Amino acid sequence: MREIILDELKQSILSEIYNLDYYNLEDTLKETSLSKVKSDTLKDYIVTYMTDAENKVINGDKLIKKYNSKYKFSLKVSSVDAIYKFTNGIIYLIEFKSGSVNKEDVYKKAYDTYIALSELKLIKDINDSKSRVFYIMVYKEEHSDYNTKITNTLKKYLNNIRKNKDYYKIGYFEGYLFKESFACSQDDFNTFIVKEFDNEENI
Repeated sequence: MREIILDELKQSILSEIYNLDYYNLEDTLKETSLSKVKSDTLKDYIVTYMTDAENKVINGDKLIKKYNSKYKFSLKVSSVDAIYKFTNGIIYLIEFKSGSVNKEDVYKKAYDTYIALSELKLIKDINDSKSRVFYIMVYKEEHSDYNTKITNTLKKYLNNIRKNKDYYKIGYFEGYLFKESFACSQDDFNTFIVKEFDNEENI
């Protein structure tokens, strides 16, 4: 079933962007969470991943590169890192932030991704987006100076994801562009969101 959903997404994209490498759009969630940080001591980059999940997604960066090539915008359109579609039509737009967060970048990616998905016929219109598209930003708690950090002791008693809609005011998009818009910690993402993907795929 997962392959069918991915094929539907890729076929829809192919109908709008010609001469596209069909298989190059697909990636693992792990690969889309990759981050390269310049080392202070080495002449190379330090590579880290925010998840080890192997669930298959559409790589947003690869998709938007082809999208920009087609429309040749004077200002390049940006995108979230990963796009996951469930069999019930729900779409998760996932942006990984392993370091500092730039609010303008987060907001631009929300608008740009919505526009791109509309142009590529992956969503019909604004009402369709507000009924089934979720915008999720995943951050590392050690890089957050926000006052929503919860101690490890308290975490043990929580059994639900903490949807932080105040983090960089990301909840602004909820009901405006998307059905839900929130940030969550890397731990919560791997504990709860990845579990949703695993349940979807019967892993």
